[in-house]
Parts: sequence; C-alpha cells; structure tokens
Amino acid sequence: MAPGTNIGAAHPVNLMGGGGGEQAKTMEKKVVNDAAAYIRSLAELRNRNAHWAELAVVKSVSISAEEAMRLNVIDLIAGDVKALVLAVDGREVQVASVSVTLKTENLQIVYHEMNPRQKFLDIISNPNVAYILMMLGMVGLYFELSNPGLVLPGVIGAISLILALYAMQTLPINYAGLLLILFGVILFIAEINIMSYGLLSVSGVISIFLGSTMLIDSDDPALQISRAILYPTLGLTVVLSLGIVAFATRTRSLKKL
Repeated sequence: MAPGTNIGAAHPVNLMGGGGGEQAKTMEKKVVNDAAAYIRSLAELRNRNAHWAELAVVKSVSISAEEAMRLNVIDLIAGDVKALVLAVDGREVQVASVSVTLKTENLQIVYHEMNPRQKFLDIISNPNVAYILMMLGMVGLYFELSNPGLVLPGVIGAISLILALYAMQTLPINYAGLLLILFGVILFIAEINIMSYGLLSVSGVISIFLGSTMLIDSDDPALQISRAILYPTLGLTVVLSLGIVAFATRTRSLKKL
C-alpha cells in the first residue's frame, strides 16, 4: 500500500440497483457469505489476517496502511513504483505451489498509457458526457424533423446519439428512464402537428425530467449523473425543444396564410 491510503469496506454492492423485499435480502446475504468465505480462504492461503479480511466484507471495516501493516493484512508500504520494485526484491512468493524468489532490483519500468482512441472512448463513457450527448442528439434530430432540409442539425444529432448509445453499453442504464425521455421527445413532435394548447409540451417536459432522474440504475455515486450537469442540461434541452415547437408552429401558420 501507499502511505496515507486505506483498505477495507469490501461489502458487496449491487451496481445495477434493484428493489428491496425478502428475496433481495436473501440474495444479498448469500452474496456476502460467499464473498466472506472467499476472502478468508485467500487470506489463509497467503498467511494473512483472515479474521480481519472477513470483517472487511461482513462489517465493512476499514483501516489505514500503517494499521494494515501492523495487523498483517498487507506485505509492505511503498511511496511509489520504484520504491515498491526495490522493496519486493529478494522476497519469496508462492506461484502454483512453487516458491519463487523475486529479482526486481534492476528491472526497467515501462508505462503503458491509453492511446488517443482509448482516451476518447474513456471520455464519452463518463455518465455526464453520455447524458449530454444523448440530449444533444435528440434535440438535433428533433430540430431536423421539425424543419426538414437543414441537414446539419440532423447530422450532429445522429452522431451525438450514436456516441451516446455506445457509451451507454458500459453504464447500468434503466431502460424505463430511457423510454420516458424518448416518449417526451415524441410528445414535443406531436405538439407541432396537434393543437393541444401546450398540454403535450408540458407532458413532454415531465416525461423527460422523470426519465433523466431515473436513467442510471445504480447506487454507486461514480456512475450517477451529476446534478450540476443534469439540471442545466435538462433545462437547456427543454427550452430549446419549446423554442423549436414555437418556431415550427409559427412557420406552419405563416405558410397557411
């Protein structure tokens, strides 16, 4: 471990969300017991503190690097990669029941960074970026459908939507939320062709809002859409959509005259 870090809090978490109920509690208990037994077996195999390892799963206990060293949870503390390489030199480890002595003193450290393609995919896989791309894509396609022939909004919208759909493959998406957002866009499109005195637009706003808030089906904060991104993006999308409705409705009224 590195100085100033901590280890523990290994209680299993359901990243896909899900409700409660007796069945869910029973399943959680089974998963916790299985994880506790597995980590205990690993700790015993490596002559580590098996009791603490089990507590980390069952009770989510967490300790500092120094305490982990004292309790025989870890092998050593190193401040950087070079220090780690020097610290493990000469140590004996068991590999497939065979004792191997590590010789790392003169090893060359090679760093593998992400290439441009991987960096780009990493960026769009961020839940906040994926949400912005999805809303941009829907507004672009909506603008193109409302005003056929402009081309550019449709192209930008299609590209943004494709990138968003790609990113969503890596995220725990709640498809009910996604369908609510799509339904909201359909209601805005219907507002252009049906005289509802704003009822369809209001329903569209509500549908998009509900869909956006439940789009990510996970309790993990790292996978959630930031509220600082969600509300401004949602507000801008609604304003643009209402503006498109007003523009398209006015244009059609002028054509009739």
